[in-house]
Amino acid sequence: MKTAIVAALGLAVIGAIAALAQTQSGPTWMRTVVVRNAAADASGNIRVPANYRTTYEFLGSWAVAADQGAGAKQQHIVYASPGAVAAYRKSGHFPDGTVLVKEVYATSTGSMTTGTVSHELALQGWFVMVVDSENDHPGNKLWGDGWGWSWFDANNSLKTTSTDYKTDCQSCHVPARSTQWIYVQGYPALHRCHAPRWPAALSHPSGVRTGLALASWRRTCHSQTECDRDPIPWWTRGQMTLLCDGVP
Repeated sequence: MKTAIVAALGLAVIGAIAALAQTQSGPTWMRTVVVRNAAADASGNIRVPANYRTTYEFLGSWAVAADQGAGAKQQHIVYASPGAVAAYRKSGHFPDGTVLVKEVYATSTGSMTTGTVSHELALQGWFVMVVDSENDHPGNKLWGDGWGWSWFDANNSLKTTSTDYKTDCQSCHVPARSTQWIYVQGYPALHRCHAPRWPAALSHPSGVRTGLALASWRRTCHSQTECDRDPIPWWTRGQMTLLCDGVP
C-alpha cells in the first residue's frame, strides 16, 4: 500500500512538472493563455500582472508634452506579454490572451549634459489591456471590441477604478481603431523593416559613390532575421538608419 501511494505521488509530481514545463516552453497560444490567466480571472476581473517588469517584453514608450514650457508632463512605458511581439510580426495582429501593460509616470524636467531632459518621477498608475476576440465576457462593461480594458491607480494594482471601457478607456483609442485599437506606430519592435540592397559600386570603402540616395536601394524584409542577412556596410553605418514601415 505504501509503495502504491509513493508511486502515485511521484507520478503526480512528474505530471505537474511536465505541465509547468509545457506552459513555459510550449506553443505561443498556450503561453498566452497562461499569461492571460495571470491578468484576469474567470469572471473577467482584470489586475496588473505580478512581475511583469521581469517577465514581459518591453514594447515602447511615449512622452506627453508639457502644456507649457519644455519637456514632458508624463512618460508612458509599455510592456507586452511573452510572445506578443513575435506573434504580431508574424500575423499583423495581437493574438487572444495577449496582455499589454502601460505604466504612467509623472515626470521631472531639468537641465542635464545632453540638454533639457524629462525623466520618470512618480508612478501614477497602470493601464492594462487583454485581447479577447471571442467576447468571453458578454455583459461585462470592461470587456468589448476585442479587449478587456482597465485603469489602476498606483496605490492598488488589484482593483480597477474603471467602470465602463467605452467611456473610461476607448475614447483615447478611436484614432487607432484600424490597428486593433493600438497605436502600433509607436512600437518599433512590431514593425517589419527595410534594409538597403547595395549595388556593386558600393561594395568597397574606396568607392566614390557612397553618397548616393541609398534609400532607393532598399528591399522589403519579411522578418528581422531576413533583414539581418543583408546588413548595412560598416563604412556607411554612420550615414544610414534602418527604414521601417509601421505596418507589417
